[in-house]
Amino acid sequence: MSSKTVVVFTATGEQGSSVVGSLLKAGWKVIALTRSFESESAKALKAKGAELAKADLNDPESYKPALKGADAAFVNADFWAIYGANKGDGEAAAKGETQQAKNAIQACVDAGVGHIVYSTLDGGLGAKHWDSKQEVSKWTVAHNLPVTNLYMTFYFSNITRAGLVTPKDDGSGSFVLGIPAPDGTVVPGVAPEQTGLWVEKILSSPGEYKGKDVHACSDVLSIADMAKTLSDLSGKDVQPLHLPLEAFNSDGLKAKLGEELWDQWDLFVKHDLKRDPKASRALVQGSWDFKEWAAQNAQLKKVLGY
Repeated sequence: MSSKTVVVFTATGEQGSSVVGSLLKAGWKVIALTRSFESESAKALKAKGAELAKADLNDPESYKPALKGADAAFVNADFWAIYGANKGDGEAAAKGETQQAKNAIQACVDAGVGHIVYSTLDGGLGAKHWDSKQEVSKWTVAHNLPVTNLYMTFYFSNITRAGLVTPKDDGSGSFVLGIPAPDGTVVPGVAPEQTGLWVEKILSSPGEYKGKDVHACSDVLSIADMAKTLSDLSGKDVQPLHLPLEAFNSDGLKAKLGEELWDQWDLFVKHDLKRDPKASRALVQGSWDFKEWAAQNAQLKKVLGY
């Protein structure tokens, strides 16, 4: 059990709320930063035992008081919140996210926070919201900051959040997994609601992980394999979109998805991301592979009836 204090940025998001929960269980005092104390998510964190503090990532002065005396911090900035607010300007959202994250990390360093875990992604793969995070990671390394860069990847929960499993409209009783990429596209994935498992491991051994990279990845499988897994679990016929590469590359799909979301899927189509789920899962206990995640997911169970 720890008696140390950790500050969690964007605490009400999927990653942040997981980090709060895991660190509370490990005995940390957790200060959860949120824009509003009145949201249901914030109230849930308080009920678990977290101390709430108001914070606006666009205003470093708003969260600096919460950092005083903290031993560690978890930093994650939200590209998509900025992207939505500025009506889809990817360039501006990327710059905004990068600045928010740098400001947060620098404020932690200035306050004497000894270990910071930053949620990041690979860069140079053609997606702005990946590049924006990688720019921050490179900056932390260049300045020798006390940061562990925690590399995330595709969220399994994107499937349920976007409602990508739907009944076919032909009355056959079959379902479609509507991930908009060719069936053979290989996707490394993780359950973001388990981010806290890796963060707790990292913060429990600062001497081992400070200044290092850690990958959170619990499975690597194709879109076709995801559909088959859902079929096997549910006993229902679940098919991928069977999207030809030509259709994926069409102007029509790019316009339908929007540039940033299409770029993310193009990233997976074109690149073999280097992830080792066996090694990643070996760091923590209880992380879900895709089948384990799907087996306990209430929304999938409701849609597919298992």
